[in-house]
Amino acid sequence: MADPITATIAVASTALSAMSSIQQGYAADANAKSQQNMLNARAQQSEMKAVEEGALAQQRAKESRRQAMLKSSRAQAISAASGGGSFDPSIVNLMGDIAAEGEYNAGIDMYEGDVAADDLRYSAELNRYEGREARRAGKAAKRAGFMKAASTVLKSGSSLQSKYGSGGSEKIYWNDGTSGMYKTTSNTLPRGYA
Repeated sequence: MADPITATIAVASTALSAMSSIQQGYAADANAKSQQNMLNARAQQSEMKAVEEGALAQQRAKESRRQAMLKSSRAQAISAASGGGSFDPSIVNLMGDIAAEGEYNAGIDMYEGDVAADDLRYSAELNRYEGREARRAGKAAKRAGFMKAASTVLKSGSSLQSKYGSGGSEKIYWNDGTSGMYKTTSNTLPRGYA
């Protein structure tokens, strides 16, 4: 028969090891939830910046058009001050070029804003994806913790069984002797008790 203290320590050690595995799984899952929340917050910030970038691009485009109008107005004023007419072909061509340049600059401003906003939206989606993957990994770690705990218990149970026996597989013979009940593992009784 096994020493009861040793067997108790082995069982307690197994229980602690199993609980530790479960706690590690829960900790990994909690960490993954936290990471997902952080990445979702980053995604939300990126989306807000994308909206801001679109609005800034519109403002830059508006300013490019305004600058073009100011240049056109200045060209018209200089032409009038020099004695030329507003409808002189060179002035009309110059004003057309200034307006075209203003629209070109406005288009570039809008394009750059759209590209920056698209990059921010892509970054937001990437952050959300990473958050979902972190969450999946956390759930998997939690399941793995339970599996490791179960494996530890089964492995330890098998080890205890091989060390200390099954506790009921050996034949036990009882004999009423003068000194009371006792057990023996053989079917021959000790001398003096036959």
